Amino acid sequence: MRKTLTIGDDLFHVLKDVAHQRGISVKEVVNDTLRRGLSAGEEPCAAAEPFRVLSAPRGFRPGIDPMTLNQLADKLETERFIASDHQVAAGSATGSATGGSDSDAVSGNGGGGSRGG
Repeated sequence: MRKTLTIGDDLFHVLKDVAHQRGISVKEVVNDTLRRGLSAGEEPCAAAEPFRVLSAPRGFRPGIDPMTLNQLADKLETERFIASDHQVAAGSATGSATGGSDSDAVSGNGGGGSRGG
């Protein structure tokens, strides 16, 4: 059956390219495309194969014993504590080297001797 159908130029060029790639006529491409488009909602889609994530084998690097990880965490925490303790002690030592102490500044004495007396 012969019918007239107005198709945009851009769409006609795509249809023509598809026809050329498949080695069929433009008429067959239009008919196949319309059939697939019109029947798309009628039949349920074929069930896709379930997506599976394949995991790679994981483990610890050679020389790491998973049974001693808590000991390692304790050791690192102790080292951090010791390092921070030394920094605080070094900071207070530099404060006293400036000529005044923190207690002088807090009491308002300022290390500058007594007032009015």
